[in-house]
Amino acid sequence: MTQNEIANNTRVATSPLTLGFIVLGATSLLGGCAGGAQWARAVPPLSSAAALRASKHCCSRQKTLFVVVTEGGTNLLGVVYGFDYNTGQLLMTLTPPPEGWNYPMGACSDSSGNVYIANHYSQTVDEYSHSGVYIFTISVPSQYPTNCAFDRSTGTLAIANFASYGFPGTGSIVIYANGKESAPLQPTDMTHPYSLAYQGNTGRLWIDGAGLAGEDQYDSYFKGAFAVVPIQGAAISYAGQVMWSAQTRTMIVGDQYSFHKPITFYSVDSKGNVTGETTLDCPYQNDACGIPAATVKGPGIVVADNTNGTVKRFPYPAGGSYVINYSVPPYGFMEPFGVAVSPDVP
Repeated sequence: MTQNEIANNTRVATSPLTLGFIVLGATSLLGGCAGGAQWARAVPPLSSAAALRASKHCCSRQKTLFVVVTEGGTNLLGVVYGFDYNTGQLLMTLTPPPEGWNYPMGACSDSSGNVYIANHYSQTVDEYSHSGVYIFTISVPSQYPTNCAFDRSTGTLAIANFASYGFPGTGSIVIYANGKESAPLQPTDMTHPYSLAYQGNTGRLWIDGAGLAGEDQYDSYFKGAFAVVPIQGAAISYAGQVMWSAQTRTMIVGDQYSFHKPITFYSVDSKGNVTGETTLDCPYQNDACGIPAATVKGPGIVVADNTNGTVKRFPYPAGGSYVINYSVPPYGFMEPFGVAVSPDVP
């Protein structure tokens, strides 16, 4: 699903590797979320049998890929899986948070190996440990989170909210630091922030989203100030995943809409200039792949294709054909929408 499809289906008054986690989501945004569930941050009793089983089976030194599926699970409200990043083996299915999954979308991980999942319609971001145990919930009242990014230099978590409840329903960025949330921040001339990532340890945050006319827009946020930084050298149709590559020392920007063209990720410098491209094979007719999420880990990039229900790892920055296919039996993913890699830490 593209950001335009999200905007057109949302109920708000607007239209607009190692171990990894995969988030799967619904085909259309679900109703019944007026005002959102106001979940307080809470430390849960760590008594979930599923979580304890996951802890036993997930070696603390493994690297885990978490995959978020927005339309999955028994109630089709979402599910999150954990895979061995190196082998593709399915390790776990996360127990839902107290508020339940309600169209989970993007995900990110921190320097301790914990993973954060944007629980879109619940207006929350849920934290899980490297081994898949629920830790706590961050509430973002009246905001609909789609993605997050962790600043390893400060321990700050940035949350991208694609939309807000009410009119005009524009989105925001929320900064979570030292147990406290900022007020919703509005990027310059950006109505719907979609994805974001910190530039290494610089503290500079980069955001991709929809501009005032629905066009793709790229912004930076540094020392409390937003700035528009137009991307030069690439025509991006719909805002895609923003990432930092520690290997190439560059920001990477994707395009959700890859129909009739190869899957391409662009290396972008601090002035918005495209300095390189990585092209991935789409094995379907007319290059019909839709890429809402990706994550880079060393010499690999994991890509969620929600049009075809696949999650695959490709060489990075070389690109080309995939090297690992992550899947769940018997039919694979219904709609993968987020991926994050948890580092190999205890």
